[in-house]
Amino acid sequence: MLRLQEVHVRKCYGSKIILKHNLHISSTLLYNKPSIPSSRRSRLKQKFTSKSKSKYDDSFFKNIFQENKDNKSKSIETQSQDTHQEVKTSGLEKIQNLVKSKVKSRSIFDSYANLRIDITKPNDVLVRSIIKNTKTMNKKRFTDPATSWLSNFPQKEIQELQDFLNNDLPINGTINGKTMETPVKIGDLVTLGSESLRLYLVTSVPKSFNSRICTFLSDRGEIMFAPFSTIGYRFSGLIPDKYHKIIEKFVVLEQKYLNIPPIGIPDAVFSKSNSALPKELQDRENGTKKVVTEEKEEVVDVDGNGDPDESAYLDPNDFIVQQASSQLLSNTDVQTFIVPTTVRQIYVPSLLQISNEAFWKMGPMYRKLEELHRSLQVDDNNGEFNTPRIVSIFEILSKLKQPTSEQSTSTIKLGKSPTNLIDYDQRQYKISDVMAVLSLLKKQSHLWTILPCKLSFTPTKVTIWSLAQTKEEERTIEYLNNDDGLTEITKYCGQVALGQKPANTKPIFYNNVEKMLREYVNGKYKDDASISTTLVSLLRKVDKHFVELGIPLKEEAYKNEYSYGKAYDLLTKLNNDIVVNPLLWSEQANLPTEENASANTLTKQKFYNYMDQELANETPNEILQNTIANEIYNEDPLQHLRQDMRETPIYCIDDPTAHEIDDGISIHEDQQDYIVSIHVAEPSSYIKPDSIISSLAFEKTSTSYMPDTAFPMLPKLVSDIAGLGIPDKNTRTFVIQYRVDKKTVDEYISNKVNDKNYKVDQLLLDQIISQINESSNIVFATVSNFRQGFTYDKVNEVLNDEIKINQYKSMGQSNDLDFNNLIKLQYISSLLWEIRKSNHAYTNSGNTKLMVKKNNTSNTNCDTEFIYDANELQMKLANSNNTVSIGFANLESASIKLVTENMIIANYLTARFATTNNIKILYRYLDPKFNDELLSEYQKLMKLSDTNNNTSIPTDQLTQMFPFFTRGLVTDKPQKHLLMGLSMYSNITSPLRRYIDLVNQWKIQDFFLGKQQQQQQQQSRIDDKNIPGIASYLNGQGEIIRNIQLRANTFWQGLFLRNYQDLKNNYNYNHNHNPIDFKLKLITNPTMGPTVGVYIPNFRFINAHVEVSSEMLEDFKLGQLKIGGLIDSNKLHLKQVDFLENEVIFEYK
Repeated sequence: MLRLQEVHVRKCYGSKIILKHNLHISSTLLYNKPSIPSSRRSRLKQKFTSKSKSKYDDSFFKNIFQENKDNKSKSIETQSQDTHQEVKTSGLEKIQNLVKSKVKSRSIFDSYANLRIDITKPNDVLVRSIIKNTKTMNKKRFTDPATSWLSNFPQKEIQELQDFLNNDLPINGTINGKTMETPVKIGDLVTLGSESLRLYLVTSVPKSFNSRICTFLSDRGEIMFAPFSTIGYRFSGLIPDKYHKIIEKFVVLEQKYLNIPPIGIPDAVFSKSNSALPKELQDRENGTKKVVTEEKEEVVDVDGNGDPDESAYLDPNDFIVQQASSQLLSNTDVQTFIVPTTVRQIYVPSLLQISNEAFWKMGPMYRKLEELHRSLQVDDNNGEFNTPRIVSIFEILSKLKQPTSEQSTSTIKLGKSPTNLIDYDQRQYKISDVMAVLSLLKKQSHLWTILPCKLSFTPTKVTIWSLAQTKEEERTIEYLNNDDGLTEITKYCGQVALGQKPANTKPIFYNNVEKMLREYVNGKYKDDASISTTLVSLLRKVDKHFVELGIPLKEEAYKNEYSYGKAYDLLTKLNNDIVVNPLLWSEQANLPTEENASANTLTKQKFYNYMDQELANETPNEILQNTIANEIYNEDPLQHLRQDMRETPIYCIDDPTAHEIDDGISIHEDQQDYIVSIHVAEPSSYIKPDSIISSLAFEKTSTSYMPDTAFPMLPKLVSDIAGLGIPDKNTRTFVIQYRVDKKTVDEYISNKVNDKNYKVDQLLLDQIISQINESSNIVFATVSNFRQGFTYDKVNEVLNDEIKINQYKSMGQSNDLDFNNLIKLQYISSLLWEIRKSNHAYTNSGNTKLMVKKNNTSNTNCDTEFIYDANELQMKLANSNNTVSIGFANLESASIKLVTENMIIANYLTARFATTNNIKILYRYLDPKFNDELLSEYQKLMKLSDTNNNTSIPTDQLTQMFPFFTRGLVTDKPQKHLLMGLSMYSNITSPLRRYIDLVNQWKIQDFFLGKQQQQQQQQSRIDDKNIPGIASYLNGQGEIIRNIQLRANTFWQGLFLRNYQDLKNNYNYNHNHNPIDFKLKLITNPTMGPTVGVYIPNFRFINAHVEVSSEMLEDFKLGQLKIGGLIDSNKLHLKQVDFLENEVIFEYK
């Protein structure tokens, strides 16, 4: 009985911790049970203490019992009055210390069932009392919520959902590549992280951009409140939409009972409501709530603001938090949530079955995947490949299922043919197969590299590495794992770094090690722990050796000791401190550089070079003539359809450094209308779809732009013969035309030039877009009157000419034909923007101009030099002829808007023309499919740009919004483009640098020529059946190119900041130079963590943080620092720049 009393005491105290204002622990002991006769207590105590071993701390309970004995004579009323006094006894202090130091896991049965038993009664009575109380609480906590939940839905719907989840889904549940493109939604199955096969069901998604918290249910019935960024893999489209309303109700608010700890967990922000209180404490009068404990009662004002501040995020899935919620949230208005037992029966079996099935498939699939890798060493044209290539994960799944599956047939030996494609992404695959393959691809990371896709979560593309390269890496790692090999490389690096002539010959594996370090810098081995560990060991040993040799190392320059930046700095030091863009080293990027490209890649580039160089000769050789005849049409296939527009002035407005000029704009009058023509270069009238040039361009997908270089999609030959802008040269153009009423436009221009604040009404906008839609057309033309010198800056200069503006105000025209044309185009583009803005389109007011300029001479004898003026930041790099330049392009300038809006309308009208005429083309769309709440919030944000003529949305709100967007994708069906504010969209205006535009030109060309005429001219075609496969390939390659360009931009901006930091820390540096005003914008709350997120407008590719200091907290408290506001650059110190890990940290002082 004494043991029972001890257990009871422990449990009573564990459940009697009372909340005060800030969840402090109460100091009052509430053990008020009838006393046991002293003689009986003494006998029991002797019996207990006679045992050799005890499960409990005797001294702890001795103090408790002694205190109970001392207080025995007090009445219950007297004890109740004393409960508010801070009695400092040794027993109480031990209880407090125990609770503070140990949060104990508690059974659901110990909180109430054993709480108020009378231990003076016989054991059988006590047991029956415990069982009764336990049954009562089980009914309240489990049976009643389950019954209540079932009553909310018809039994037929519940049974139908249960049958689907437990029977149909595990057996017939399939996905394809298209379902991966949708945003996170209710009913998705996900993994949290990419290392586990454990599935979770999404039951709620954010309804505000201020929150990124989703609700996940595990296969154990657990509730997880976590940001959607924690999702590893996501499988969408498995559960029909008709079941989503029921799934959304799987998690319910727990009904609390007076003085009984809840079993549920709070949400991510510990939200509160009056309904979360026990019914006895609910008081809805006067907007107040009562929070009652057994010791005291207090009334707290209810916060009327229902929007939780997620900056106060506290992970409710943390074990300690869950324990606190079950022990410390009794009688509070903090909402706790549960999953009724009936709900678990509905969904848990299916999650377990799918995960188990995926696990058991991994064994037999492991060897099959290795065998498939060997078979894929042969490319589509039955040639062995020696360079990495990208394939779809769904192609791997298809070939695992059918090893002898069909192969695409092609006679092309270079590039990837756009004909006879197989679209694996549209095929259906079991979710367990996909999970098993994704897991195995990570385990076989020496053979494959999964390409991440952050916006859709689940990757769909993988890099295949050649077996020869894999074997060579294995030999190199074996060499480095030998101490002699590691030492040999280390000593050689030291000699090279000191500029000494190595005493011994270069180690035989040195080139391999250097190559692997370059790939390490580019993240190839991020999933290969064995190789990464070996290379990190090498870096550590080299660092130690460099210290011994007195070679200076970067201090506090890296995010961690295995940072990619550490390897890059070593490679730079071994290369005479010459800075190189590391993307040029990457075999995965497969860029045609002489230093690192594979033989296959170089062969393709040499084909381009051969055509360019030989064509420059006055007497091309016979081989070249035959090659060109196979690649390019002898005659213009559309000659009979071309309109003569050689007299019409055309403005090719672009940056002076543009690599290709592929668009221009013209305007002319026709009776009562203005006709606006968007002229697009027409390489499709030269290049044959089945040519080698077409296949190489398709493989490239688009021109790859980096700040320091560009890799064109097409050879210079095509750009020269098809490009625009060469004066007096008869040039073929693909023309998108539309008409607008002359009188309407002239009145609008007159109103705007006389009143800059003039606002156009919606009726006029509807009239204009109606005219454009009804009059739009596509024609083919011959042009030659290209106006020269009209760059963006020149057009702005012309349009800002006050003399000509005044002439136009007074006479409706000026004496300058170019000004008259450009001002009309300017205000027509303004109308086009107003139309899109009325449909909640988004535009960015500015953009960073990042360039790496080549100097005439190398800066080999000079140190790094920083140049700062109002319009541009420049960093001349030492040991190089490169200057990193960072400027700012105002996208609201008249010239940029003029071009942008007309290109957008041309792409829209092309999509509309194809849809109207049933032409199978490629479209581009972006539709995040927001729920009603998010869509409403998005539209409100877009309207902010119309407030007080402010065209920019607050940075903190933009950073909250953009994670909710899916990526823009190519598709074979017209869909809306939310950011454009258009019902459909395509690409047509850049065929010299985007393959999608080239395909669309061919398809529309086919429409005008007709099949019969194509056959007569023996013209090749791209069949409609190939369009979905082309779209799938372009999406995969587009993601890779975007990632390469992003990493290149991040590298150069990070390198700029690293050099700036070094200069600022250099004692000899001239500190009289103006420091950079970073214009950092605060985007997170400094009270909620050790660092805050910031946005740097001129360094938008950089992931920057500021360490929270006492000064920052004080400024934030005083209102001198606000979320969304600027941080005073004078208080910032650049502390750390790891430009390869994209980690930049400032100090606030």
